[in-house]
Amino acid sequence: MIRRISHIEIDKRLWDNCIKNSFNETIYPYSEFLDIVSPGWDGLVLNNYEAVFPLTHKKKMGINYLVQPANSQQLGLFSSITLSNKIIEEFFKKVSEHYSYINIQINSFHKEKIPDLIYTERKNYELPLNQSYEDLFSGFSNNHKRNIKKAKEAGAQIEKDLSIDKLIALYKETRGKEMKHSKADYQTLEKLINSFLSNKSAEIMSVNLPKIGFCAGAVFVRSCKRSVFLFSATGIEAKKNGAMHFLIDNYIRNNSKEDIILDFEGSNQESLARFYAGFGANCTEYYKLSKNKLPGFLKLIKK
Repeated sequence: MIRRISHIEIDKRLWDNCIKNSFNETIYPYSEFLDIVSPGWDGLVLNNYEAVFPLTHKKKMGINYLVQPANSQQLGLFSSITLSNKIIEEFFKKVSEHYSYINIQINSFHKEKIPDLIYTERKNYELPLNQSYEDLFSGFSNNHKRNIKKAKEAGAQIEKDLSIDKLIALYKETRGKEMKHSKADYQTLEKLINSFLSNKSAEIMSVNLPKIGFCAGAVFVRSCKRSVFLFSATGIEAKKNGAMHFLIDNYIRNNSKEDIILDFEGSNQESLARFYAGFGANCTEYYKLSKNKLPGFLKLIKK
């Protein structure tokens, strides 16, 4: 039996145990993550938390609608048991029945399609690290190998004591200028990363160059089966000297031979896709689900 359970009634211990034991486990559907990026989230639950589906809803003009929270790439259905196609279809039908407006992204393991939902394919890049570093490095593109060498020759050094404030500040000075992030978006990101740092599931790495100092950094968040490249920032000098190539190469070296997937979080953007693929990462597809059955001017709801 699939039940809709309100946020205050969700047993987070059972919820997280389902996520932990699901074959498609990742950082996004854990209650700790959802509490920060989507306060008050509800859930669909099969029996005694054998399968779960987070409902990251918002409300506007009296209308409840479903959206993908910032900083989370893939949510959807997670299960600790093998589900029949009928049960999977029932989950997605219940999601569709509850909301007139939907704009979410489901994880790559679910390809079933419900008629009244629009499915848009999106791309992610993943690299299994369960090989020797030498084998992993052999899969890098020649361009990536050149950039790593360039960074080494420039005297690049890895540091691990960077504050999240400093990393976000670099992002705001560079790529953040092109994006439309609100102050609240940055506050949520900082709170999220600090939460993972406090339970030692996140690692911040940065690159220093001689005479320049800090020029690039990234946050990796680890769960049972994945390490997610959650956030990064690259300065102008870093782009000239291959600093981010050097940083990711260092992370791969340090975590090689581990049974974990390095999840690059995308992207559909050609330049980023080429960058991730250059590390030997495989392209995987997942879907954005859309639905807008709102009347008249209410169709303008976006967030």
